[in-house]
Amino acid sequence: MNKRTIFCIILSLVLISTTGSYNFEIVHGTTQMLSPNIISLSEESSYPGEEISIYGTNFGMNPGMVLLTGLAVEPTSWSETFITFIVPEDATTGVIYIRDAEKLISNKVDFTVLRTLDEGQIEPYNLEITDTGLLGAAFLVESDGEYIYGISGFETLSTFEIRNNQEYKLCSRIYLPQRVGDLQLYNGYLFCSGDHGLVIYRCSDLQQGNTEVVAGISGRHYLGIDVKEKRGNPIDGILVALCDYLPSTDTQELGLELYQFIDESLVKLGEFERPALSTERQYTIAIDPLYPKVYVSGGETLFGEDKYILEILIEDPSKPILNHREETDGLLAFDMETANNILWTGVVYSGTELFRTYTTNSGTNHLILDQTITGPYGLGRTTRVKIIDETTTVLEADLGWICKLKKGDFIGRDVLLKQKEEGIKRKLVGFEMVGRGIARDHYP
Repeated sequence: MNKRTIFCIILSLVLISTTGSYNFEIVHGTTQMLSPNIISLSEESSYPGEEISIYGTNFGMNPGMVLLTGLAVEPTSWSETFITFIVPEDATTGVIYIRDAEKLISNKVDFTVLRTLDEGQIEPYNLEITDTGLLGAAFLVESDGEYIYGISGFETLSTFEIRNNQEYKLCSRIYLPQRVGDLQLYNGYLFCSGDHGLVIYRCSDLQQGNTEVVAGISGRHYLGIDVKEKRGNPIDGILVALCDYLPSTDTQELGLELYQFIDESLVKLGEFERPALSTERQYTIAIDPLYPKVYVSGGETLFGEDKYILEILIEDPSKPILNHREETDGLLAFDMETANNILWTGVVYSGTELFRTYTTNSGTNHLILDQTITGPYGLGRTTRVKIIDETTTVLEADLGWICKLKKGDFIGRDVLLKQKEEGIKRKLVGFEMVGRGIARDHYP
């Protein structure tokens, strides 16, 4: 045994004795920390609320985090070889793994979350991938410019590569056992909400045909989802907000849930619940980019003059509170998006109204209706909102007909009046593509 080997062994012993928490090994003369290893679970399936034990090695003495299909769960006990935790109400079927105090990840072990179905529900809550999809026209689509992610037949998620002057290439197709309510593409991840929960995929995986779920939750009916990055207090990071579509069968309440998406895991921040009518529904949710608030649209009945937008304060994300209820009568905000201090709503309405915009405000000062945008008459028309450019005015986009400058003061009116007087210096135009290509930003 040479001096270098003796030195490495002594160094390894010193590290173990000083930390008292982690195991190390010497590989090719260097000391490396051992990753945690799960050997077995006390049960391979469980209902929410039940305790599960994890057996293994190299967990460390300082507590880390249990992850159930990417949902972070605080352990109830933790030792070098033994961990216990309670299966949370929002857990979903998938895999169990752990992240120790030094951020090392263990191997993954399959686990099934058992649930009792609501009356009339024919699909399992669990987000297992089974062939239940129905092919059809895509009605929810997101694109990053290189790939298209679309839902067809309510349950089929397909990913296509956009290829100029060629037929699009199918990269992957997933049949989800839930009706999908919304898609959100954010920072390389696809968030897919539906009537059984939320599931998150890496876009790079879908592009390569890998349909592994990064993280997911289940147990509630979600129609709307929003994902935005927030900076500073009270939330610093990626905020995920979801709203219930149906009232809970147990409590007859509607609510929303807040999560932070960090290190490919979901950390629950808090939830807001309120009593609701059995006929009441919530449709969409939007995160305020400037203030600690979220907005939820809904209606007490399908056809009544009882639609609304709720403004929820999340200054303390663990305890959201209702700040204001904006009555919209018979006009339902089916889709919403925020940009700066403006909330855009796309409406379901028989008439000429297409959009409404609201000015948002800080603190307990609530949103205020700013302007109404109209168009040709439509019967039961549904308008969706997608903000793709915050630098082009309606005059530059040749859409001056939708904006009435004589109606009074509104945000951006001064800029439009100046452009009207001096003329526009640029104009947004469309190009007709030859073949099956798609024009993208920054093309020469």
